[in-house]
Amino acid sequence: MHNDYEDIRSRIAEAPSWHDDNGVPRYGAFRPEAVPSIYADEAALVEIGCQACRTRFRVAFHTSQGDRLMAAAMRRDTNPMAGPGLAEHIRGKTLHYGDPPNMGCCPAGPTMNSDPIRVLEYWRRGTWAENHMRWVRDPSLELPLDAAEEYDHDSES
Repeated sequence: MHNDYEDIRSRIAEAPSWHDDNGVPRYGAFRPEAVPSIYADEAALVEIGCQACRTRFRVAFHTSQGDRLMAAAMRRDTNPMAGPGLAEHIRGKTLHYGDPPNMGCCPAGPTMNSDPIRVLEYWRRGTWAENHMRWVRDPSLELPLDAAEEYDHDSES
């Protein structure tokens, strides 16, 4: 369950535009450099939904080479550079945010799991040839996820 960040939200009249990986409310347009790791080399803005009330949220995901190395080490992988990145999780439809942001969407919402609906934006750091510090958007990974059809059907009803 994420913190409700009432101390932040109570001072800002508008609703958050998105939430970071930790459920922290963010205001303004999503920018990959605003994810909570300066080492991130992949970032995505993803639409998720509360499993209880189906309220939709825009949330960030990010990963870095360090994250992938740690995941590979935990798996005791013989090739630690082969840990799955964010792109692989998107293609495999294995993105998992966990509890939705704690915004009081419903009584059970903050303790429920969330459904991944769609990737709205996917960004990666450029290759060395592209200037590796620059973020590059890749629309080919902006895809519907497992819950997209179900949530889209709800909004048509």
